[in-house]
Amino acid sequence: MHRITYAALAAGALLFGGAPAQASHSTFQVTAGAVNGVSSGSYHVTVEHVSDMTWSVRIRGEAADRSLSGGPAKGSVDAVNIGFYGANWSSLAIQPSQTSGGVTGGGSFLASTWITSSRTKDAGFTSPSPMNDLDPFGDNEFLASIMMASPDDVQHINVALAGGVQQWAGVASVPVDPPVTGTGDLTPEPVSLALALPGLLPLALLLKRRRPGAAPAEAEWSG
Repeated sequence: MHRITYAALAAGALLFGGAPAQASHSTFQVTAGAVNGVSSGSYHVTVEHVSDMTWSVRIRGEAADRSLSGGPAKGSVDAVNIGFYGANWSSLAIQPSQTSGGVTGGGSFLASTWITSSRTKDAGFTSPSPMNDLDPFGDNEFLASIMMASPDDVQHINVALAGGVQQWAGVASVPVDPPVTGTGDLTPEPVSLALALPGLLPLALLLKRRRPGAAPAEAEWSG
């Protein structure tokens, strides 16, 4: 896939139903949908609050998208950005040195650790080679472990994915009050989107990446 500078994303908003973010072993689901006219399909994201300051992220392409027709061909993902926010959409810092991610092998893609950004405002990951991208239809998956800089309450999560000019995004609000049972369903929340966009646009994937020449790892990556 031809690689070019990423355009600014416009994210769709989803509301997480589930246990509060400060509770351990809480799992949330979000769909990262296409956000521009040259993108199609979606990616499924599972975010788990593993412990006080540790979060895990699992991303997989949707197999059902193989049957998409009438639009642009769905591409693979070569960049992932995950932002965490507190009250009033204040950005929460992460620890890059304690954060890592990569893909498992599957389909035409090889397993590899991805390059982790040194930024502290969000968790950024970049595929080292086209052969280590995230498959668009679920033949492999992206796994990441993210360490926060402090145990602040996470109230919102933003997931932005890109591959060439194609982009997908999902924004989720973690409810403060836990439900009586279960993790609930995902429902759109326009108010959350209105609050989120001013803070999310600076996180657009505007970086122009140069892939290193090193060969991809052969062993399967595990988080």
